[in-house]
Amino acid sequence: MPRCKAGGCANDPDDGEGWDGYCGSCADQMEDGMGYTHYWTQPRDLTPEEMGDIGASVRKIIATATDGRKVLDGYRGTPGVPLQIAGGDGEGPPQITKEVISINGKGPDLDHEAFYLPAKRELPYDGADPSRLGWAFCKTARKPYDIVVTACLTYLAAAYDFEVGSDGDVDDWDDGVKLAEEALGREFANPMITEALVA
Repeated sequence: MPRCKAGGCANDPDDGEGWDGYCGSCADQMEDGMGYTHYWTQPRDLTPEEMGDIGASVRKIIATATDGRKVLDGYRGTPGVPLQIAGGDGEGPPQITKEVISINGKGPDLDHEAFYLPAKRELPYDGADPSRLGWAFCKTARKPYDIVVTACLTYLAAAYDFEVGSDGDVDDWDDGVKLAEEALGREFANPMITEALVA
């Protein structure tokens, strides 16, 4: 009997409203998370020294996240399989240099869009209004590497004044904030907590 291609799911892929080898339940979960995106604005170009510091912090976040941390459920991966972080294309090692940081989940199934941070701010697309300089986004579709992306953005918001937004809420970022704290040995505010929520 064929199995759903979502790791850890033993359902029949033809059960319910499934598609592309996924059962109906997992297809629904995937559809709910497909557009899940984080947004940020890099306020200024970063120096080689700053990119070196950021790279060292990103390496610590990745090392902590991949040190026995498990992918837990459904389409996000196979239970008991450690989280794997790759380069921006979902293959090879993460790209961490003084010019750019580019990471993703390990492909072919656990990658989505790259988390991409250049030292020199860029426009998000050709023809974008110049006021969008430094604005970027990463659609993770709630795949396992999302925890690393939210941890990196938590750190960048605190250390380099990045403005951060998300389709997620405070609870969706809690694990990423905890990962940043564990990896970097300091406390961080959850970037999704706004003044309006605190008051």
